[in-house]
Amino acid sequence: MDVNELLGIDPNDPVEKLAQELVEQDQEMLSGLVSLRQKTMTQDELAERLGVDKSAVVAFERYDADPRLSTVRRYAFALRARIRHTVTKPMSADESRVAQFVQASMWEASQEHFSAGAASAIHVHLIRATASEESQNALHVDLLRNRKREWSKL
Repeated sequence: MDVNELLGIDPNDPVEKLAQELVEQDQEMLSGLVSLRQKTMTQDELAERLGVDKSAVVAFERYDADPRLSTVRRYAFALRARIRHTVTKPMSADESRVAQFVQASMWEASQEHFSAGAASAIHVHLIRATASEESQNALHVDLLRNRKREWSKL
């Protein structure tokens, strides 16, 4: 009996698959940031740039960390990395399979790029699924204001 059976989770359930995909995407983003930090600076150097104690960086980099989005952005900014988030409408099963293939391909390409030492950014695409252009503009303005406040702290 595996863990899914013990917990009563059906791994073929589309909702469970989406939940697992979201967790994996978060883990990939965080491990990508940590990998970039390891290639470019020490934890002490990053802590100094962030204005925090090294223990905060160590806690962020733990395998079981679940940092707030604002913390992820500050960590990325301190690395001079870019993060773009993707929000999409629910996909059909076929669309989901294609998206997983593309995502895996992009991740592999980014890892090759990082290992070559040629990049210092993580790219994940931003697509807003809002009803109107006015809503998108309002969200964009709010996002920029929040970023400006956070970056001014660094």
